[in-house]
Order: sequence, then C-alpha cells, then structure tokens
Amino acid sequence: VEVVSGQGPAISQGPFDGKRNVAKEMRELLKRRPCTLQGIASGLAMQPAEVLKHLDRLRLKGEVTSVTSRSGVYYKVSDRA
Repeated sequence: VEVVSGQGPAISQGPFDGKRNVAKEMRELLKRRPCTLQGIASGLAMQPAEVLKHLDRLRLKGEVTSVTSRSGVYYKVSDRA
C-alpha cells in the first residue's frame, strides 16, 4: 500500500498493526546509506526532534555512529552493529 498526501514523501507500508518500530526502520534506512538528521526525518516522515530521541538511544547502544563531513553530520549503522 502506498500512502500519498499533499505533504512529505510517499510512504510505502505493509500490514499495519498500530505499532511502529522506528528503531528498526531507522537502522534499515541507515544500512542503505548514511543520512543527515533531516534526511532521516524526511525518509521516515517524522519530526527531527523525534528522530533525535531515537538516534540518541541507538548511539548509546552502539548501533549508530555519526560522521562529520563538509556537507554536515551523517548518521550510519555502526560497524559493530
């Protein structure tokens, strides 16, 4: 099922049970490519402040790391994860 609205990106969803596993979605997104905070927020259709909360948890667990480049801070799945 593809959900399309006038705002934000189209989101492809499978069966919906009312619960969203944001940490899993974030890891899957970051496995594909490193992303900025805004890129994660856009990709997961979330507010940046909410993304930061999840990123902090994943970083504390050692599952996500950040890399700073000239174009900004990028988050990626840790080599240890």
